[in-house]
Amino acid sequence: MDTPRTAAQDDAALVLRPMDINGMKRDVLPTGTYHGGIPLSIHSSLIKLYMTIDPSRTLSKPLGVNDTVELWVNGKPTSVIKIIKPGEENATYSMELPWGWLNDGANTMFYRMTRPGSHNHEDSIPVLNLLFHYPASTITVSHPPSVDPAQPGTGTFTLTRSYPRAYDEVTLTVGTWSKTIPYAHPANPITYTLTAADLQQIGDGTHPVSVRTVDQLGNSSVSPPSSIVIGTAPAEWVDHYTSLAEAYNGWIPYHAARSGSIRPHVMGNQTVNAFFNFTDQGETDGFAGVILYQDFLFIPGQYQFTFEGTHVADSSHIPNLENPILYPTTSMPEFPSIPRVVPKDGVWHLFAIEFTITQKGSVRMYINNDQDSSNGNDFGLRNIRIVRVESGAGSMSVPAEQSKLRVYTGPRPAITYP
Repeated sequence: MDTPRTAAQDDAALVLRPMDINGMKRDVLPTGTYHGGIPLSIHSSLIKLYMTIDPSRTLSKPLGVNDTVELWVNGKPTSVIKIIKPGEENATYSMELPWGWLNDGANTMFYRMTRPGSHNHEDSIPVLNLLFHYPASTITVSHPPSVDPAQPGTGTFTLTRSYPRAYDEVTLTVGTWSKTIPYAHPANPITYTLTAADLQQIGDGTHPVSVRTVDQLGNSSVSPPSSIVIGTAPAEWVDHYTSLAEAYNGWIPYHAARSGSIRPHVMGNQTVNAFFNFTDQGETDGFAGVILYQDFLFIPGQYQFTFEGTHVADSSHIPNLENPILYPTTSMPEFPSIPRVVPKDGVWHLFAIEFTITQKGSVRMYINNDQDSSNGNDFGLRNIRIVRVESGAGSMSVPAEQSKLRVYTGPRPAITYP
Protein backbone atom coordinates (compact mmCIF):
# COMPACT_ATOMS: atom_id res chain seq x y z
CA MET A 1 0.00 0.00 0.00
CA ASP A 2 1.32 3.44 -0.94
CA THR A 3 1.83 5.85 1.93
CA PRO A 4 1.17 9.61 1.97
CA ARG A 5 4.01 11.92 1.17
CA THR A 6 5.51 13.94 3.97
CA ALA A 7 6.53 17.57 4.14
CA ALA A 8 10.19 16.52 4.19
CA GLN A 9 10.02 15.30 0.59
CA ASP A 10 11.61 17.39 -2.12
CA ASP A 11 9.52 20.41 -3.13
CA ALA A 12 10.01 19.60 -6.81
CA ALA A 13 7.93 16.44 -6.34
CA LEU A 14 4.95 18.29 -4.88
CA VAL A 15 1.88 18.01 -7.04
CA LEU A 16 -1.08 18.68 -4.74
CA ARG A 17 -1.47 21.21 -1.97
CA PRO A 18 -3.94 20.84 0.92
CA MET A 19 -7.63 21.60 0.67
CA ASP A 20 -9.12 24.80 2.07
CA ILE A 21 -11.34 24.28 5.14
CA ASN A 22 -13.56 27.31 5.57
CA GLY A 23 -13.75 28.39 9.21
CA MET A 24 -10.70 26.41 10.33
CA LYS A 25 -8.94 27.99 13.32
CA ARG A 26 -5.34 29.02 12.69
CA ASP A 27 -2.52 29.43 15.22
CA VAL A 28 -3.55 26.41 17.30
CA LEU A 29 -1.35 25.62 20.29
CA PRO A 30 1.19 24.16 20.93
CA THR A 31 2.92 26.13 18.16
CA GLY A 32 4.11 23.94 15.30
CA THR A 33 1.97 20.94 16.26
CA TYR A 34 -1.18 21.60 14.22
CA HIS A 35 -1.99 23.23 10.90
CA GLY A 36 -5.33 24.25 12.38
CA GLY A 37 -8.35 23.30 14.45
CA ILE A 38 -11.94 22.38 13.64
CA PRO A 39 -14.54 24.12 15.88
CA LEU A 40 -17.96 22.56 16.44
CA SER A 41 -19.54 25.57 14.72
CA ILE A 42 -18.35 24.19 11.34
CA HIS A 43 -18.53 20.45 12.06
CA SER A 44 -20.95 18.61 14.31
CA SER A 45 -23.51 15.81 14.19
CA LEU A 46 -25.70 18.23 12.21
CA ILE A 47 -23.02 19.88 10.05
CA LYS A 48 -20.74 18.14 7.56
CA LEU A 49 -17.21 19.53 7.35
CA TYR A 50 -17.09 21.65 4.18
CA MET A 51 -13.85 22.09 2.23
CA THR A 52 -12.84 23.24 -1.25
CA ILE A 53 -10.10 22.33 -3.72
CA ASP A 54 -9.07 24.95 -6.27
CA PRO A 55 -7.02 23.31 -9.08
CA SER A 56 -5.57 26.66 -10.16
CA ARG A 57 -3.99 27.01 -6.73
CA THR A 58 -3.43 23.48 -5.47
CA LEU A 59 -2.50 21.50 -8.61
CA SER A 60 0.65 21.72 -10.70
CA LYS A 61 -1.27 20.43 -13.72
CA PRO A 62 -4.98 20.21 -14.60
CA LEU A 63 -7.09 17.27 -13.53
CA GLY A 64 -8.27 14.92 -16.22
CA VAL A 65 -11.75 13.67 -17.01
CA ASN A 66 -12.64 10.69 -14.76
CA ASP A 67 -9.83 11.43 -12.32
CA THR A 68 -10.99 10.65 -8.79
CA VAL A 69 -10.22 12.64 -5.67
CA GLU A 70 -10.87 10.91 -2.33
CA LEU A 71 -10.66 12.34 1.16
CA TRP A 72 -8.50 10.44 3.69
CA VAL A 73 -8.80 10.99 7.45
CA ASN A 74 -6.49 9.49 10.07
CA GLY A 75 -4.88 7.25 7.46
CA LYS A 76 -8.16 5.76 6.19
CA PRO A 77 -10.18 6.38 3.02
CA THR A 78 -13.56 7.96 3.76
CA SER A 79 -15.44 7.16 0.52
CA VAL A 80 -15.95 10.91 0.14
CA ILE A 81 -15.04 10.96 -3.56
CA LYS A 82 -15.21 13.52 -6.35
CA ILE A 83 -15.13 12.21 -9.96
CA ILE A 84 -14.01 14.84 -12.47
CA LYS A 85 -16.49 15.29 -15.32
CA PRO A 86 -15.90 16.96 -18.69
CA GLY A 87 -15.51 20.70 -18.21
CA GLU A 88 -14.51 20.36 -14.53
CA GLU A 89 -10.79 19.89 -15.10
CA ASN A 90 -9.95 23.36 -13.80
CA ALA A 91 -13.09 24.04 -11.75
CA THR A 92 -13.11 24.61 -8.01
CA TYR A 93 -15.04 21.84 -6.29
CA SER A 94 -16.16 21.10 -2.77
CA MET A 95 -16.14 18.03 -0.54
CA GLU A 96 -18.05 17.38 2.70
CA LEU A 97 -16.84 15.06 5.44
CA PRO A 98 -19.70 13.33 7.32
CA TRP A 99 -19.85 13.29 11.11
CA GLY A 100 -17.94 10.55 12.91
CA TRP A 101 -14.56 10.55 11.17
CA LEU A 102 -12.75 13.02 13.43
CA ASN A 103 -11.50 11.91 16.83
CA ASP A 104 -11.27 14.03 19.96
CA GLY A 105 -7.75 15.42 19.85
CA ALA A 106 -5.26 15.10 16.97
CA ASN A 107 -6.35 14.09 13.45
CA THR A 108 -4.73 13.90 10.02
CA MET A 109 -6.35 14.76 6.68
CA PHE A 110 -5.31 14.77 3.02
CA TYR A 111 -6.86 13.98 -0.36
CA ARG A 112 -5.68 11.42 -2.91
CA MET A 113 -5.92 11.84 -6.69
CA THR A 114 -6.03 8.70 -8.84
CA ARG A 115 -5.99 8.52 -12.64
CA PRO A 116 -8.60 6.24 -14.28
CA GLY A 117 -7.40 2.69 -14.85
CA SER A 118 -4.22 3.34 -12.89
CA HIS A 119 -2.92 2.38 -9.49
CA ASN A 120 -0.72 5.46 -9.44
CA HIS A 121 -1.85 8.29 -7.24
CA GLU A 122 -0.73 11.57 -5.77
CA ASP A 123 -1.50 12.79 -2.24
CA SER A 124 -1.87 16.36 -1.09
CA ILE A 125 1.15 17.67 0.81
CA PRO A 126 1.59 18.39 3.64
CA VAL A 127 -0.80 16.05 5.39
CA LEU A 128 -2.88 18.38 7.57
CA ASN A 129 -2.62 17.88 11.31
CA LEU A 130 -5.93 19.07 12.77
CA LEU A 131 -7.16 19.50 16.34
CA PHE A 132 -10.79 18.63 17.17
CA HIS A 133 -12.59 18.84 20.52
CA TYR A 134 -15.63 16.65 21.12
CA PRO A 135 -17.55 16.63 23.36
CA ALA A 136 -17.27 20.31 24.15
CA SER A 137 -16.67 20.97 27.82
CA THR A 138 -19.57 22.04 30.00
CA ILE A 139 -19.02 23.97 33.23
CA THR A 140 -20.74 24.43 36.58
CA VAL A 141 -20.12 26.88 39.41
CA SER A 142 -20.77 26.46 43.13
CA HIS A 143 -20.49 29.19 45.73
CA PRO A 144 -21.92 30.28 49.09
CA PRO A 145 -25.33 31.94 48.94
CA SER A 146 -23.90 35.14 50.41
CA VAL A 147 -20.60 36.88 51.12
CA ASP A 148 -19.94 39.28 54.00
CA PRO A 149 -17.10 41.68 53.10
CA ALA A 150 -16.32 41.90 56.81
CA GLN A 151 -15.30 38.21 56.73
CA PRO A 152 -12.43 37.90 54.20
CA GLY A 153 -12.05 34.62 52.33
CA THR A 154 -15.72 33.60 52.46
CA GLY A 155 -16.45 34.27 48.78
CA THR A 156 -14.89 31.21 47.17
CA PHE A 157 -16.20 30.00 43.79
CA THR A 158 -15.58 26.44 42.59
CA LEU A 159 -15.59 26.05 38.79
CA THR A 160 -15.82 22.50 37.42
CA ARG A 161 -15.42 21.58 33.73
CA SER A 162 -16.68 18.28 32.32
CA TYR A 163 -13.90 17.92 29.70
CA PRO A 164 -11.00 20.16 30.73
CA ARG A 165 -8.46 20.83 27.99
CA ALA A 166 -5.22 22.75 27.75
CA TYR A 167 -5.61 26.45 26.91
CA ASP A 168 -9.24 26.65 28.05
CA GLU A 169 -10.22 30.18 29.10
CA VAL A 170 -12.55 30.35 32.11
CA THR A 171 -14.35 33.61 32.91
CA LEU A 172 -16.35 34.22 36.09
CA THR A 173 -19.10 36.86 35.98
CA VAL A 174 -20.86 38.28 39.06
CA GLY A 175 -23.33 41.02 38.17
CA THR A 176 -21.48 43.30 35.74
CA TRP A 177 -18.04 42.33 37.12
CA SER A 178 -16.08 39.62 35.34
CA LYS A 179 -12.63 38.10 35.56
CA THR A 180 -10.70 35.53 33.56
CA ILE A 181 -9.56 33.02 36.17
CA PRO A 182 -5.90 31.95 35.98
CA TYR A 183 -5.10 28.28 36.50
CA ALA A 184 -2.56 25.63 35.58
CA HIS A 185 -3.87 22.83 33.34
CA PRO A 186 -5.05 20.16 34.12
CA ALA A 187 -6.40 21.66 37.36
CA ASN A 188 -10.08 20.78 37.74
CA PRO A 189 -12.00 22.04 39.58
CA ILE A 190 -10.64 25.58 39.66
CA THR A 191 -11.27 27.80 42.67
CA TYR A 192 -11.29 31.57 42.99
CA THR A 193 -11.87 33.68 46.10
CA LEU A 194 -13.15 37.22 45.73
CA THR A 195 -10.71 39.85 46.98
CA ALA A 196 -11.67 43.00 48.85
CA ALA A 197 -11.15 44.92 45.59
CA ASP A 198 -13.41 42.47 43.74
CA LEU A 199 -16.16 42.88 46.33
CA GLN A 200 -15.92 46.66 46.12
CA GLN A 201 -16.24 46.56 42.32
CA ILE A 202 -19.20 44.14 42.44
CA GLY A 203 -21.06 46.14 45.09
CA ASP A 204 -23.72 45.17 47.59
CA GLY A 205 -26.89 43.42 46.55
CA THR A 206 -28.13 40.22 44.92
CA HIS A 207 -26.15 39.48 41.76
CA PRO A 208 -26.50 36.83 39.02
CA VAL A 209 -23.54 34.46 38.77
CA SER A 210 -22.30 32.63 35.69
CA VAL A 211 -19.07 31.16 34.41
CA ARG A 212 -18.08 30.60 30.79
CA THR A 213 -15.45 28.24 29.43
CA VAL A 214 -14.04 28.69 25.92
CA ASP A 215 -11.52 26.28 24.44
CA GLN A 216 -8.88 27.42 21.97
CA LEU A 217 -11.09 26.38 19.04
CA GLY A 218 -13.87 28.72 20.17
CA ASN A 219 -16.21 26.05 21.54
CA SER A 220 -17.94 27.56 24.58
CA SER A 221 -20.35 26.71 27.37
CA VAL A 222 -22.04 28.74 30.13
CA SER A 223 -23.00 27.44 33.57
CA PRO A 224 -26.63 27.25 34.74
CA PRO A 225 -27.77 30.52 36.38
CA SER A 226 -27.38 31.16 40.10
CA SER A 227 -27.20 34.21 42.36
CA ILE A 228 -25.16 35.47 45.28
CA VAL A 229 -25.79 38.17 47.87
CA ILE A 230 -22.90 40.55 48.50
CA GLY A 231 -22.91 42.71 51.63
CA THR A 232 -23.61 42.52 55.32
CA ALA A 233 -27.11 41.79 56.53
CA PRO A 234 -29.20 44.96 56.71
CA ALA A 235 -29.76 46.64 60.04
CA GLU A 236 -33.49 46.48 59.33
CA TRP A 237 -35.43 44.01 57.24
CA VAL A 238 -37.36 45.41 54.26
CA ASP A 239 -40.40 43.33 53.29
CA HIS A 240 -40.18 41.87 49.79
CA TYR A 241 -42.96 42.09 47.21
CA THR A 242 -42.98 40.95 43.57
CA SER A 243 -46.18 41.13 41.54
CA LEU A 244 -44.77 39.12 38.58
CA ALA A 245 -46.86 41.40 36.37
CA GLU A 246 -43.90 42.93 34.55
CA ALA A 247 -40.59 41.60 35.92
CA TYR A 248 -39.09 38.78 38.00
CA ASN A 249 -37.46 41.18 40.48
CA GLY A 250 -34.60 38.77 41.15
CA TRP A 251 -36.61 35.52 40.99
CA ILE A 252 -34.93 32.95 38.73
CA PRO A 253 -37.02 30.46 36.66
CA TYR A 254 -35.87 26.84 37.05
CA HIS A 255 -36.76 23.36 35.72
CA ALA A 256 -40.48 23.38 36.54
CA ALA A 257 -40.91 26.76 34.86
CA ARG A 258 -40.66 24.88 31.55
CA SER A 259 -42.45 27.11 29.02
CA GLY A 260 -43.55 29.58 31.69
CA SER A 261 -43.02 33.31 31.42
CA ILE A 262 -44.52 36.62 32.48
CA ARG A 263 -47.27 37.19 29.97
CA PRO A 264 -50.87 38.42 29.59
CA HIS A 265 -53.64 35.79 29.78
CA VAL A 266 -57.39 36.19 29.62
CA MET A 267 -59.14 34.99 32.80
CA GLY A 268 -62.80 35.66 33.52
CA ASN A 269 -63.15 37.96 30.52
CA GLN A 270 -60.26 40.16 31.58
CA THR A 271 -56.56 40.17 30.79
CA VAL A 272 -54.25 39.35 33.70
CA ASN A 273 -50.48 39.88 33.64
CA ALA A 274 -48.66 37.26 35.72
CA PHE A 275 -46.31 34.28 35.43
CA PHE A 276 -48.20 31.62 33.45
CA ASN A 277 -46.93 28.13 32.68
CA PHE A 278 -48.60 25.88 30.10
CA THR A 279 -47.55 22.25 29.76
CA ASP A 280 -48.77 21.39 26.26
CA GLN A 281 -45.21 20.78 25.08
CA GLY A 282 -45.46 17.15 23.91
CA GLU A 283 -43.92 15.41 26.92
CA THR A 284 -46.23 13.52 29.29
CA ASP A 285 -44.24 13.98 32.49
CA GLY A 286 -41.18 15.66 33.99
CA PHE A 287 -43.00 18.84 35.03
CA ALA A 288 -42.42 18.67 38.80
CA GLY A 289 -39.72 20.70 40.51
CA VAL A 290 -38.62 24.21 41.38
CA ILE A 291 -40.48 26.90 39.44
CA LEU A 292 -38.81 30.05 40.82
CA TYR A 293 -36.11 30.71 43.41
CA GLN A 294 -34.18 33.62 44.95
CA ASP A 295 -31.71 34.16 47.80
CA PHE A 296 -32.47 36.66 50.59
CA LEU A 297 -30.45 38.06 53.48
CA PHE A 298 -32.42 37.79 56.71
CA ILE A 299 -32.02 39.20 60.19
CA PRO A 300 -33.43 37.35 63.24
CA GLY A 301 -37.19 37.20 63.47
CA GLN A 302 -40.30 35.33 62.32
CA TYR A 303 -41.28 35.53 58.66
CA GLN A 304 -44.08 34.55 56.32
CA PHE A 305 -43.54 33.64 52.66
CA THR A 306 -46.66 33.77 50.46
CA PHE A 307 -47.71 33.81 46.85
CA GLU A 308 -50.93 33.51 44.88
CA GLY A 309 -51.45 30.61 42.50
CA THR A 310 -54.21 29.50 40.17
CA HIS A 311 -55.02 26.53 37.99
CA VAL A 312 -55.66 27.97 34.54
CA ALA A 313 -59.23 26.86 33.90
CA ASP A 314 -59.38 27.09 30.09
CA SER A 315 -60.02 23.33 29.79
CA SER A 316 -61.79 22.66 33.08
CA HIS A 317 -64.58 20.84 31.22
CA ILE A 318 -62.18 18.08 30.11
CA PRO A 319 -62.31 15.05 32.47
CA ASN A 320 -59.29 13.47 34.21
CA LEU A 321 -57.08 16.54 34.08
CA GLU A 322 -54.33 16.69 36.69
CA ASN A 323 -54.13 19.47 39.26
CA PRO A 324 -50.99 21.51 39.96
CA ILE A 325 -49.60 20.90 43.47
CA LEU A 326 -48.00 24.18 44.52
CA TYR A 327 -46.20 25.34 47.66
CA PRO A 328 -43.58 27.76 48.99
CA THR A 329 -40.53 26.36 50.74
CA THR A 330 -37.04 27.32 51.91
CA SER A 331 -33.53 25.87 51.98
CA MET A 332 -33.95 25.28 55.75
CA PRO A 333 -34.97 21.63 56.28
CA GLU A 334 -36.42 22.35 59.73
CA PHE A 335 -39.37 24.10 58.10
CA PRO A 336 -41.18 21.43 56.05
CA SER A 337 -43.17 22.35 52.97
CA ILE A 338 -46.95 21.94 52.75
CA PRO A 339 -48.00 21.09 49.17
CA ARG A 340 -51.59 21.97 48.31
CA VAL A 341 -53.78 20.87 45.41
CA VAL A 342 -54.94 23.72 43.18
CA PRO A 343 -58.57 23.24 42.04
CA LYS A 344 -59.64 23.84 38.44
CA ASP A 345 -61.65 26.95 39.27
CA GLY A 346 -59.56 29.78 37.83
CA VAL A 347 -59.45 31.45 41.27
CA TRP A 348 -56.24 32.93 42.71
CA HIS A 349 -55.50 31.05 45.96
CA LEU A 350 -53.02 31.99 48.68
CA PHE A 351 -50.08 29.71 49.55
CA ALA A 352 -48.09 30.40 52.71
CA ILE A 353 -45.29 29.12 54.93
CA GLU A 354 -43.94 30.59 58.17
CA PHE A 355 -40.36 30.24 59.37
CA THR A 356 -38.01 31.64 61.97
CA ILE A 357 -34.53 33.09 61.49
CA THR A 358 -32.31 32.87 64.58
CA GLN A 359 -29.21 34.58 63.17
CA LYS A 360 -28.47 36.82 60.23
CA GLY A 361 -27.66 35.02 57.02
CA SER A 362 -28.80 34.04 53.54
CA VAL A 363 -31.66 31.62 52.84
CA ARG A 364 -32.85 30.45 49.43
CA MET A 365 -36.61 30.67 48.85
CA TYR A 366 -38.43 28.39 46.40
CA ILE A 367 -41.83 28.10 44.73
CA ASN A 368 -42.40 24.46 43.73
CA ASN A 369 -44.83 22.24 41.85
CA ASP A 370 -45.12 18.55 42.83
CA GLN A 371 -47.35 17.65 39.86
CA ASP A 372 -45.17 15.72 37.40
CA SER A 373 -47.81 15.06 34.72
CA SER A 374 -48.41 17.42 31.81
CA ASN A 375 -52.10 16.55 31.49
CA GLY A 376 -53.78 19.82 32.47
CA ASN A 377 -50.89 20.94 34.68
CA ASP A 378 -51.29 24.63 33.77
CA PHE A 379 -50.91 27.30 36.44
CA GLY A 380 -50.32 30.96 37.14
CA LEU A 381 -48.27 32.68 39.87
CA ARG A 382 -48.35 36.26 41.16
CA ASN A 383 -47.95 38.52 44.20
CA ILE A 384 -44.96 36.96 45.96
CA ARG A 385 -44.42 38.35 49.47
CA ILE A 386 -41.83 37.72 52.16
CA VAL A 387 -42.67 39.69 55.30
CA ARG A 388 -41.26 39.85 58.82
CA VAL A 389 -44.18 39.28 61.17
CA GLU A 390 -42.46 39.16 64.59
CA SER A 391 -39.14 40.62 65.70
CA GLY A 392 -39.18 39.47 69.30
CA ALA A 393 -40.07 43.02 70.36
CA GLY A 394 -43.48 43.50 68.81
CA SER A 395 -45.35 42.92 65.57
CA MET A 396 -43.98 43.97 62.21
CA SER A 397 -46.20 43.20 59.19
CA VAL A 398 -49.59 41.54 59.62
CA PRO A 399 -49.42 37.88 58.50
CA ALA A 400 -51.67 36.72 55.68
CA GLU A 401 -54.39 34.17 56.37
CA GLN A 402 -53.27 30.58 55.85
CA SER A 403 -54.56 28.76 52.76
CA LYS A 404 -57.61 26.52 53.14
CA LEU A 405 -56.82 24.42 50.08
CA ARG A 406 -56.57 20.66 50.47
CA VAL A 407 -53.13 19.45 51.57
CA TYR A 408 -51.65 16.91 49.17
CA THR A 409 -50.71 13.67 50.98
CA GLY A 410 -49.87 11.36 48.06
CA PRO A 411 -46.46 10.27 46.75
CA ARG A 412 -44.11 13.15 46.00
CA PRO A 413 -41.45 13.32 43.29
CA ALA A 414 -37.78 13.84 44.04
CA ILE A 415 -37.02 17.53 43.51
CA THR A 416 -33.69 18.70 42.09
CA TYR A 417 -32.82 22.01 43.72
CA PRO A 418 -30.53 24.68 42.27
